[in-house]
Amino acid sequence: MLEESDGVEMQVRNVRIDESNLSLGDSSPGNEVEDFKHHPAAVRRLLSDESFHAPKQEGTVWSSRLSYLLAAVGSAVGLGNIWRFPYLCYRNGGACFLIPYAIAFCTLGVPLLALETGLGQGLGKSALGAFEDLSPRLKGLGWVCFVSTCGIVVYYNVVLAWCLRYFLASFSALTPDGLPWQNGRSSQYFQGTILDRAFFCGLANDTSSVLGEIEYRDAVAASALQQGSSYVDPWAATGGAPYIGPRDPLSFGQAQWATQILGYSCTGASFNYQGDVSSGNAWALVGIWLITLGMCIFGTSSLKWTLYITVPLPYLMLIVIFFRGITLDGAGTGLAYYMLPDLSRLFVDRVDPDTGQVSPAVEVWMSAVSQIFFSLSLGQGAMITYASYNPPHFPIFRNVLTVAVINSGTELFGGVCVFSILGYLSKQKGVPIQDVVAAGPGLVFEVIPEALSLMPFPGLFCVAFFLMLLLLGLTSAVSLVEAAISIARDQLASLAPRHPAAAWLCRTRGALPSAVCAGLFLCGLALCGRSSADWVDLIDGFISNYLLTLVGLLEFVAVGWIFGSDNFAVVMAARTGWRPSARLGLMWRYVGPAMLSVLFTAGVISSLLHPVTDVGWALAVGYLLTLLPIAAFAALACATPLHHHDAGPALLA
Repeated sequence: MLEESDGVEMQVRNVRIDESNLSLGDSSPGNEVEDFKHHPAAVRRLLSDESFHAPKQEGTVWSSRLSYLLAAVGSAVGLGNIWRFPYLCYRNGGACFLIPYAIAFCTLGVPLLALETGLGQGLGKSALGAFEDLSPRLKGLGWVCFVSTCGIVVYYNVVLAWCLRYFLASFSALTPDGLPWQNGRSSQYFQGTILDRAFFCGLANDTSSVLGEIEYRDAVAASALQQGSSYVDPWAATGGAPYIGPRDPLSFGQAQWATQILGYSCTGASFNYQGDVSSGNAWALVGIWLITLGMCIFGTSSLKWTLYITVPLPYLMLIVIFFRGITLDGAGTGLAYYMLPDLSRLFVDRVDPDTGQVSPAVEVWMSAVSQIFFSLSLGQGAMITYASYNPPHFPIFRNVLTVAVINSGTELFGGVCVFSILGYLSKQKGVPIQDVVAAGPGLVFEVIPEALSLMPFPGLFCVAFFLMLLLLGLTSAVSLVEAAISIARDQLASLAPRHPAAAWLCRTRGALPSAVCAGLFLCGLALCGRSSADWVDLIDGFISNYLLTLVGLLEFVAVGWIFGSDNFAVVMAARTGWRPSARLGLMWRYVGPAMLSVLFTAGVISSLLHPVTDVGWALAVGYLLTLLPIAAFAALACATPLHHHDAGPALLA
């Protein structure tokens, strides 16, 4: 153990530990006053950091615990709960997905959320500054959080743009034509024959001309497209004869999603056919980013007031959808799929008898962990940033449990709403529930609007539902952008004395948020083409399944091994009054790293054996998104000189 002084004048606070912080998994306080002189130099350096005790700027601190909880819940509860969770659960066998989800919640989600919240509140800095305080060589981990945050918010706001378009389209209920997806609006095109494919392709203006406009070849291409696959040559399977087999009728929700939002046509869509940027999606994306920018510029002082509206309101709408969903004919079929597990899916690869596509068992586990990380905003720096605005006395573990339970409770409740509607559609179409729709990013947009159209005053309910999605998504998007801005600001602050441009960005209100939002918006434009849903699915899969898993693993190693979980507990006790329990220390040091290492290795092997797409260059983009940030972190860590008093104490003990 290092005993020599690190040259820093020691001003250690001896803090009376608040016993209210020591419940819910925290160890006993022990002695109320502790002497820190025997601790390693890096620990003493953190405890003597005067910047932590300096008063924070106005607008950078939560005025109450309720404000922080609303912000943290707003960051956690978002599109991931209503948009992402249902389609992952649907794709991975319904109830069997909930088993690894529950395991991941207890062993990974809560421990890592406690780690990030303690890191932010205890050190009072963004992810970049907090990890650098643990060890200079960990600064790159903050940049990996920056990359993961930016990657997620790029496609996240594209999904919000879809929500905005549906929200605006819902007002068409006031017109004579009614809602675009309302039953009967385009019934002349829906006969369960080739006419429904003509409508899907957007070629039919009326029934008299449709058969003269559409070819069998294009109809089969559309059929393949509706099933979620790329364009296939229908002549190859029939020896040149026209395909005259059965064609599943599209629902109105599916037709609206495919033709109006994604802009599909009979040419098909895949990674190889990006197509023109949709002007409707692009303008909607502009609107989303302008709202996000405005909320970021005005900071926590304005955000905390909007949270009192944007966080509770969605729950009212969910309750309405819940009662309507469970009363639909066939809802029991969907709820059975959601609640009765097929345990074989957890351990045995599944092969689709129709397509031959393999669904690896490890994908169920990877998806469950990724959903926990995605919905709790873990590995993205958002929770560290929000916690850094907390006063030191806020109860950390109690807040962690509150946020985690509300987040997962919302997901499970939202799942009941969606699966009851899927059961209804299954009975209406006469197909097994797993074949109702393609399990992908468009699931909620295809299913929920059609269900809402069955209610009295459907326009009102559709407006309320998509407003709910917008409010949920915007609070999460703002937290992600805030995390990215905080990391960028910390870096620019260190460059400001030598670079006038960096100094200008730091001191000019709105300059840095505008620059960050503009850059992310330009990246998002690339996802507004015809294959946008495919790209969203691919990028979400690689970032959530692999990059966030690696970031979580590195965070566990950083605190549990490099800095040391015992030393981290000392710093937390001195700065916040919260002393993490020995059980949390075991999670940080052993359980978390072991689980994520095994899961990541198995996931990589599975993805190599069963690629998510056969388009090689699209896979290359996904792997680059995962590996480049980690490689850059490793290079930066190796290049950073390690001074004796800055080393992680666990390594030098």
